[in-house]
Amino acid sequence: MRRALGAWPVGTKVFAALAAYFVLLNVVYTATAYGEWAGTVLLGLAGLLAAFIALELFRRPEDERAGDASPAGGGPTLAAVAEHEPPTSSLPSFVLAAGMVVTSAGLPLGVWIILPGLVLVVSGVLGMIAESAR
Repeated sequence: MRRALGAWPVGTKVFAALAAYFVLLNVVYTATAYGEWAGTVLLGLAGLLAAFIALELFRRPEDERAGDASPAGGGPTLAAVAEHEPPTSSLPSFVLAAGMVVTSAGLPLGVWIILPGLVLVVSGVLGMIAESAR
């Protein structure tokens, strides 16, 4: 299963380039960080994750990479699934996103901001359910 670089799928090339970038960045960071290991570990993990994704995309057969093809089990196509997606450009989706941001900001700041964020998340989800039921 040896392929020339030009025959690699685009996704494989992108993630292989990301992996090389993170490895290079990790080497430079490690040389200049003077004992700060958190960034070194996280950059190394980012490089490993990008390399893993590139390898999986490289190993996947061509017929599994097609975006609109029906899966081998005869499931729905991408076009059929797109007809039943929840609304993407509406007030409840904005409220849901804002609630997620506020809840995430509450993790370092405290419970006092997590609770309003969770209220926004729940109201956004309920609003999206109500809109998709129409």
